[in-house]
Amino acid sequence: RLLLHLTSKSPDYDRLIYDRPLTDCQFKEVQIDTSFASSLFTSASQSLFESIRNPMANDEIRATVSSDDPMSVYAPSQSLSSIFGSISTKVLGSAPQVAQAKPVQGGFLHPAQVMKPPSATDKMRRRFDKSKLGPTQNSSYEAYHQRVKQNKLMASKVAKSKQITMLRKYRTGELPDIQIRSKDILEPLISLITRDSTTARLVLVQVFKSICAVTPQLNVETHFKGQIESMFKNTTNTTGFVNFLINICYEQNQLILSPHLIADCALKSFNFHAGIMLLEKQLLQLPPKDPKRKKVGGEPASEDRQEWIQLVKLYRAMGEEDTLKGIFEKKIAKTNLSKEALAAEFRGDFVEALSVYEKATKLLDEGKEVIDGVVPSPAEIESWENARLECFLMLTRWSDLYENTLAEVENKPMDLYQERLIDPYLNYYLLSSTKNKEKWPQLWQFIGASFEDPQKRDTLEAKYLKEMAFVALTQNDFDRSRYYVSKYYQHFMLEFSKLQSFDFAAKHIKLQSLQNVIEMEEFLGFVSKESNLKGIYHLDKLLSKWNQRYPSVKMDSITIWDNVVTNRSIYLEKIHEAMTSFKSNSEEEGEESKLKIKDHLVEERADMFRDIANAARRQSNLYVSDLYLRSALKSKSKKKEFSFSYFQSLVKLYCIKAEQTKSIDESADKFAKALKFIEGKKGEEVISNQPELKSKFLYLQGKVFSQVAQLSEDNSAAVKEAIQKNGWDLSSIRTNKLNHDLNMKAYSSFEEGVQLASQYEREENEKGEGNSKAIKVASKAHLGFALFCDQLLKGGKEDANLCKHVIKGVLEAMQRQFPGASDHFPRLLEIISSHPETIPFFMEKVAKIEVWQMIRWISQLIALLGMPKEGKAVIGILVEIAKKYPQAIYYPFKISGEELMVQSEETRKLIQPLQHLLKIDAIESFIEALQKLTHPEHRFKDWTEQLKPHMRQSKRDVEEVKAICMTIYEDLLDTRDPNIGSYNKKFASTWVKPIVTAFGKDGSLLAKMSNESFSSHLAEWNDKMMKDLNPKKTAKMKLTEFSMWLQDFEQGEQNSGEFIELPGQYTGNAAPIVEDHVKISSFDGSLLVMGSLRKPKRLKMRGDDEHDYPFLIKGGEDLRLDQRIQQLFAVTNRILAKDPACLKRKLQINTYQVVPMTGKVGIIQWIENTKPLKEIFEEELAKDSNKPKAETSILKLPAAALQDSWIKSFGNKVVGKKRLNSCDYYYAMFQQRF
Repeated sequence: RLLLHLTSKSPDYDRLIYDRPLTDCQFKEVQIDTSFASSLFTSASQSLFESIRNPMANDEIRATVSSDDPMSVYAPSQSLSSIFGSISTKVLGSAPQVAQAKPVQGGFLHPAQVMKPPSATDKMRRRFDKSKLGPTQNSSYEAYHQRVKQNKLMASKVAKSKQITMLRKYRTGELPDIQIRSKDILEPLISLITRDSTTARLVLVQVFKSICAVTPQLNVETHFKGQIESMFKNTTNTTGFVNFLINICYEQNQLILSPHLIADCALKSFNFHAGIMLLEKQLLQLPPKDPKRKKVGGEPASEDRQEWIQLVKLYRAMGEEDTLKGIFEKKIAKTNLSKEALAAEFRGDFVEALSVYEKATKLLDEGKEVIDGVVPSPAEIESWENARLECFLMLTRWSDLYENTLAEVENKPMDLYQERLIDPYLNYYLLSSTKNKEKWPQLWQFIGASFEDPQKRDTLEAKYLKEMAFVALTQNDFDRSRYYVSKYYQHFMLEFSKLQSFDFAAKHIKLQSLQNVIEMEEFLGFVSKESNLKGIYHLDKLLSKWNQRYPSVKMDSITIWDNVVTNRSIYLEKIHEAMTSFKSNSEEEGEESKLKIKDHLVEERADMFRDIANAARRQSNLYVSDLYLRSALKSKSKKKEFSFSYFQSLVKLYCIKAEQTKSIDESADKFAKALKFIEGKKGEEVISNQPELKSKFLYLQGKVFSQVAQLSEDNSAAVKEAIQKNGWDLSSIRTNKLNHDLNMKAYSSFEEGVQLASQYEREENEKGEGNSKAIKVASKAHLGFALFCDQLLKGGKEDANLCKHVIKGVLEAMQRQFPGASDHFPRLLEIISSHPETIPFFMEKVAKIEVWQMIRWISQLIALLGMPKEGKAVIGILVEIAKKYPQAIYYPFKISGEELMVQSEETRKLIQPLQHLLKIDAIESFIEALQKLTHPEHRFKDWTEQLKPHMRQSKRDVEEVKAICMTIYEDLLDTRDPNIGSYNKKFASTWVKPIVTAFGKDGSLLAKMSNESFSSHLAEWNDKMMKDLNPKKTAKMKLTEFSMWLQDFEQGEQNSGEFIELPGQYTGNAAPIVEDHVKISSFDGSLLVMGSLRKPKRLKMRGDDEHDYPFLIKGGEDLRLDQRIQQLFAVTNRILAKDPACLKRKLQINTYQVVPMTGKVGIIQWIENTKPLKEIFEEELAKDSNKPKAETSILKLPAAALQDSWIKSFGNKVVGKKRLNSCDYYYAMFQQRF
């Protein structure tokens, strides 16, 4: 603000930017094309008229109205009220005018609305003399008026802070006033930056950049580098200020700062992206290191490039593991140990990672300088030390973390405040101390000593408010804990408000710690009220709230889970102490009540431990899962009661450990132990008496039997030995048929489990208590049995009963709408094709399924219509879809129907019901119009390609040739068609005479023409057509040039009940609500024609929801393969979303809608703000070479020539082909290399 204010001293401050007014300008007549507006005028005329009549109706603040305009006092609408409030003022000179406006939700209320209206009693009091009121009544009256006065004052302050001030009018009479002075721009800018920190930061960066630009003699590095480094070192790491410093360094190429300084400030202020950009820019700016300097192994040394090391820290903070791995392995890691440890970390095996890091550090301690044949860099060694501590953190080995942290300072905790150690060792010390109750006295002593030093106290109270609140809580100093909680909230709100809008990683990190503080506040509130300590009602309410508020398994690390669960465990202990103390002072309560409360709290703690154990198992952190599950079982064992949920968690953990064991013998041994453990619990009364639990037990048993059977395929001897070693009964298993008998045991378990699950579901329905729990149990049992049977089928066992079990299981799960069940539906279509005897059974079961679940697989269903038996099995499904959702099936049937109609009479008869249901004239005209968007030159070439096979034949099919010629005439040469557009009409006018003269209108001349003459005509015409084809490059054209039907289309003008839905809305993920689907109301009047070979065109479809939807119209191509690929990607995304490691790394494929309409046209969803990879490469090459982009091509690079010659060197490996294409070369290369 100061810098901008100093501009008022400049002589240019009051100088006019344009010295002459707009009235002195010469105006020229310009013809405006109104075709764009004409198609919208009918539907928008009313709203347009209203906007003309009321120029302030469109949520705009206009300072261009004259002072006598009655609308000059503007009342903002709801969209602006959230910014400016619902009372707005326009200040002209010194007299503000306040406009009354209706209050809106979330906005400021008028004082009269804030005050409560006087009650009937208050009105009665006004009839009496105030002097006669008693002292109590008088004081109440005064207090009431005092509150009214305060409310008015507060409302006045808020209104003043939200008033809108007009600094200048930009209108003179009927014309805009363009005689703007510099101050007319600067004064509003100064006003804005005082209210918005983001704008202030951006303006300040530009001011700094401009000062450097206008003073070229100023050496930025000499004048500013020292000061900027000092700011970085002394900053309090405010997000906005650090972002400003990073930005000015990014804008100035001369400023090269310490990478450690940049990364440190970026990490502490959560400016991850800005820090990464600056470090990467410095990497590009710095000269490359001397390639002659070699490290052991023959590669250029890179350890002195500190930017790479700091980039790893920033990418790790953001959770960008793939980028981190690439940088670490290529630029920092020299030893294989580092790469092995990092890979183990990424797959969640922190035990393996820790063992590798400890192995590496042990080798260093033994004095070995060369590891894995190379000398590790200092950065690599440092990463080992830091990664060891992180592994302790992820494994919740708090004692090890505590000891290793103190080892860094030789058991002198106060040394942790040294600048080089405070981050992260102080945090490690506080965290490990709070987790270990035995270390609390030392922690209290440490904090007490720290508070004696003001600087250390400031450090703790600035960065570790959450920890200070918890430490106070452990000392039963609840008031001090509340104080720190309150300060934490203030600090959190301040810091969170300064984060960048799209910095989701920083926001996620900030929010992760919030749950602990909220629950701490809830605990403090609970123990502060004696009424909460009398019984367990309020306690159960608190625990119920906590049980519904666990961190995310997919998004939050196990340390976040551990923080929540550990804190809750402490809270439960404190609650027990408070309730026991309260009941001890109460004569009514006895020891039995205290014991009941203790058992209740122990039970809750055990359940929390089980939940974190399950979360750790799903994150593949088996060490933590085992640790917490043992703690949970230890608490439960005191009650000597069997719990199925704990049994289930333990079996799942055993099985995952067995799967991940590298040795087959060890894996078989663990599976055998799991089987023995399961068999031992079979007779538990809890399982035997409850069909629900018995079903789950059998499902679990079946899965383990199935896994052991799969293992026996590879090594039956190891499985047999493991079973005998663990004392499991082998009497029912034949050693020579181990795999078969194990599969049969699995089969029996699954089958019985399905029966019990169905029984449980029926019982619940009979009671009138049918719930989602029973449905889930039955669905899971059916689907599990189906997948097991399918596994046997894929293993080569042919059995019709297995096929029926697969069909029944999948369809039963689909009938209950179980998530993921419909993914297996295509497998059922494959089964009925290979086993036709199952078709009647399939038809019986599929009739009970809601057809929307099969919308995803419409293309696969239609493909079966050409098969006599399978077609009858699926026609009923397709007819039901056509009745309920006709536009979901219209395009797939349209494209396949063309092929089905040329098949047998039986097939044509089979599809007649579909043809009858799918007659929609509007969509038929829509598809025809889209076909016309393909350039006529290309359409002509496509038709002639169909003629070529007929012309080569000695005995031609004359009728077929004539039919094609008639189609060519109707599609391309009919000049009387009013819907074809000017470009198409010009083509028709130009070529109708030569083509008809040569071929005949009905093709009669072509049928007699020789193939040589036909080829000669085509060659001549194609050359001329390609010369006349426009545009040559990517350009915009009018829609009227290709289709008048699309230009004139209006939804309201269609036949009654007919409409065109926006393609691609039927996903099959949920039951479609057709009424809510977007319908096409019109089309944009402009086309973007691509410069590629087929000239595809981008067309914007306007929906009835007032949004534009761009699509790429591709003619002359069958897009069914593209559609299948997108379906494959969608299934892949669902698989990736189920894996926490993949979800954490944001691994997914961005998909888009592909809608094939006919064999010659289809549409692809247009994705904004994207570029082909080739274009990105060529843009960067153009920048580096200082050449125009048009002259740059990656195919002209020497590297492209080398790659081409290398790939063609594999041509001699191809056998049986003389003319090779690119696919042949690449196929040969992959065969040779892989």
